Amino acid sequence: MKKSLLFLLLLPYLALAQKLNPRVDSLQKLLTQAKADTQKVNLLNKLSNVHWDTEPVRCLKNATDAINLATKIKYYKGLSQAYLNRGDLYYSKLSPDSAIADYKRGIN
Repeated sequence: MKKSLLFLLLLPYLALAQKLNPRVDSLQKLLTQAKADTQKVNLLNKLSNVHWDTEPVRCLKNATDAINLATKIKYYKGLSQAYLNRGDLYYSKLSPDSAIADYKRGIN
């Protein structure tokens, strides 16, 4: 009885996880095909947003990659978004000093 109740309670989360994977997969596929331009920065930012609460290491990597590429190609809108994404991650992981620093970079 307890196992079936637990299963019923977890079922909506399993269904949600199934819906998220195709989006991540499609973004990941587009990322591998993208050239080093604004489109790639935007894809990295989208992936960072998708992963920020479930996979913080991936979120950090995607945001940092977006920061590096956006800086290189001088894409300031994407750079700002990447700093804000990384700030959100730091804020959620209780690192307020790092979050504030990235938020400031994101709005400048």
